[in-house]
Amino acid sequence: MEFLMTEATCKLLIILCMIQGTYGMHIHHNVSVTAVEGQNVSLPCFVGEEHEIKIIQVEWLKQKNDKNDKKIVVFHPSMPEHYFQTGPLLTKITSSKTGKLQGSVLTLYEVTMKDSGNYTCEITFYPIGSIKRTTKLQVTEPPASVKMSHPYRFIKEGDEVKISCSASPPPLSYELRRSKDKLFWMESLNGEFILPKVTRNNSDLYICSPEWSSVQNQQGLNTTIELTVNFLDDIECNTSSPFNVGFGEDVTISCIAKASQYLQYKWIRDDTTLSLSDTLSLTSVTSSQSGTYKLTAVFQDNQLQTDIEFYINVLSKQVEGTYGMHIHHNVSVTAVEGQNVSLPCFVGEEHEIKIIQVEWLKQKNDKNDKKIVVFHPSMPEFYFQTGPLLTKITSSKTGKLQGSVLILYEVAMKDSGNYTCEITVYPIGSIKRTTKLQVTERPASVKMSHPYRFIKEGDEVKISCSASPPPLSYELRRSKDKLFWMLSLNGEFILPKVTRNNSDLYICSPEWSSVQNQQGLNTTIELTVNFLDDIECNTSSPFNVGFGEDVTISCIAKASQYLQYKWMRDDTTLSLSDTLSLTSVTSSQSGTYKLTAVFQDNQLQTDIEFYINVLSKQVEGRFCIKNPSIGPETVSSVITKKTITTTVTTSGESKGKAYISVPFVLLLLVLTVPLY
Repeated sequence: MEFLMTEATCKLLIILCMIQGTYGMHIHHNVSVTAVEGQNVSLPCFVGEEHEIKIIQVEWLKQKNDKNDKKIVVFHPSMPEHYFQTGPLLTKITSSKTGKLQGSVLTLYEVTMKDSGNYTCEITFYPIGSIKRTTKLQVTEPPASVKMSHPYRFIKEGDEVKISCSASPPPLSYELRRSKDKLFWMESLNGEFILPKVTRNNSDLYICSPEWSSVQNQQGLNTTIELTVNFLDDIECNTSSPFNVGFGEDVTISCIAKASQYLQYKWIRDDTTLSLSDTLSLTSVTSSQSGTYKLTAVFQDNQLQTDIEFYINVLSKQVEGTYGMHIHHNVSVTAVEGQNVSLPCFVGEEHEIKIIQVEWLKQKNDKNDKKIVVFHPSMPEFYFQTGPLLTKITSSKTGKLQGSVLILYEVAMKDSGNYTCEITVYPIGSIKRTTKLQVTERPASVKMSHPYRFIKEGDEVKISCSASPPPLSYELRRSKDKLFWMLSLNGEFILPKVTRNNSDLYICSPEWSSVQNQQGLNTTIELTVNFLDDIECNTSSPFNVGFGEDVTISCIAKASQYLQYKWMRDDTTLSLSDTLSLTSVTSSQSGTYKLTAVFQDNQLQTDIEFYINVLSKQVEGRFCIKNPSIGPETVSSVITKKTITTTVTTSGESKGKAYISVPFVLLLLVLTVPLY
């Protein structure tokens, strides 16, 4: 009986050794897959073309905790796919050479977090039987985001403006605030805000802040949009209509219209264009130039326009020839504080006269005019005050003196007034011309800057803010961090050792004392602090893997910019993504693998190394093949989940081991028991 049992056992082991190789077949699949909610996910499961097998059926199911796996789809080559649920799609994979079925790809559309789990692909082969492979799918929430928009059209005063704000994941509500107007606040459940009949005062940086309840790391997330409300006021000029002017005199009419954009001006009379600026200049006018003149101010795209008409009345020529002489000068001049102003006063070359003396003075309210400078051709200029400069004008043909230009440097508002040029001419006598100078305040302005370089965590950042006129102090605030506040007298702010939390929209507000119309004026600048965290992977090093198995290592590094990944072994590049995939590994693939994550401009970089250890291949059935005949022996079997380790002993000495796969455990028991 012992001999019969031994012979049967040996025959069984020989059969098992012959069939054992079927499980070395490589199934192409992913061990794990990560995705973000809303993405489409493809799960492949197929054999290579090198295997001469026949697939009888393909089945996909999702494992459940209650062990009642949920079937998804079953496919038989001679039958259509049978789906147990809607949504997923099975795509067959066939050999490009033979046309034979190799496997399938299961596609899951717009996955959600509830789709996370283990998906099992079961392929039934002939003559091998069924083989299963499982892919672990991990679906994560999409990163919180917020967007903001308004109709990008031409918006003018009186229009209704709709501002839309959207966020992911959907918040409980949205808040809309303004950068300059701290009292402005609106709330909306759907993210839509209506601004009815807007005015120029509605022009501002608008800030939309979604409000979530429990997701704390999303609090403070917001976005901004700049809203500009266009306007065009009526034209204002330095004189009114009708405008009377003497025969032979010069006419200068300067106008301006306040607007939100650059204006195109055009002076026309009848159908003739006379000037494309805001000033109309006519020299030595005659009676034929009496009439109506029209000034038009228009936006470049013609979306807003205004105009004004002037009637110029040229008075009849005086009989005395002395005053018919044309003196080139400006009736009025406007300037901004800090500019240099030139006031011309000279006669044309056509007049045969001799200038005896040139004098400039400024009219004062007490009628005691303030002399500025006197010039006689045979004497140097005599100045009564410092600052102004007299420049002589002589004829390019005859070299004769024609007049002068008075230059006032860096004018201030106190320089406004009437400046009179008196030219003493032989034989006519003295002739006077007056220019009205209007100096206005420089419009309040504020500028902000920081070094436009690559800023990373740990750097020191200097933010500079300047304003005109100079304020008493400057305040620096942040859009998201309402508790942040800094004060500076010179407009310089230092942020030492910045971190990613310093990334924000910074707002600089100058503080003036008495100039009320400048309060609330500010400017903003966006500061981005770049960062690159250490690489994190779905496994650790060293990583042990069996001979012939697949390896998939997925890693990620949090960063402020898009990263370029590169997997390398020695000097060989294996992958340019964050995932390393090796199929059917062998012992030659044991070694150190390095993953590098780097910014596109190489300004930040981090790396991690993995040691992959490929375990040696088991020599299956070796003892049975080398020992086809065995004498009296004792067989003891130890059953595990994966293998049955059978130890064969003769005379108490261990002679060898055979590794038998689980599916053949029952066969071993059935064939062995009756022999007793």
